[in-house]
Amino acid sequence: SSYLTSGPTVMIYFGFQFLSLAVTVCAIFGRYIIHLLDMRSDDVWVHKNAYVFWVEMSTDAIKLVLYVAFFFVIFVFYGMPLYIVRDLYVAFKNLWQRIKRFLRAREITASLNQRFTNCTHEQLASTDRICIICRDEMTMAADGVGQNRDNPLKRLPCGHIFHFQCLCSWI
Repeated sequence: SSYLTSGPTVMIYFGFQFLSLAVTVCAIFGRYIIHLLDMRSDDVWVHKNAYVFWVEMSTDAIKLVLYVAFFFVIFVFYGMPLYIVRDLYVAFKNLWQRIKRFLRAREITASLNQRFTNCTHEQLASTDRICIICRDEMTMAADGVGQNRDNPLKRLPCGHIFHFQCLCSWI
């Protein structure tokens, strides 16, 4: 009500700071819930990293929107807020880097199937049959594909063998 009657005061700074910290706490809580769900699951949760990524991406986006709104409120009522420029820059840089990493990972995972060959029975026999990403045993069907057609075993040029889904989530 004081904002509507007398304009923004120093309390608006504390309000935006509180909102920024509340967003951070919600993101930490979201990651905690994701990790709890993963711990309670008996199976390997292949898409866990994607959920964590989207929680962090949305956190960065919300923080950027908050800093832009705060910047414009202060700019309109008090002039150029130089002390906010750094926070605004850092929020934009974090979001931009996360978007670039996301696009790069999408580009790499799109070509994984063509980039790496399927593992053969002989190649799998020469290993300890454990995927070092998910720590699950790797088995092959009679037709030479991995445990199922959606998750074949891929061999990297260095000789390591992984489940395809594990390799995608790792990248």
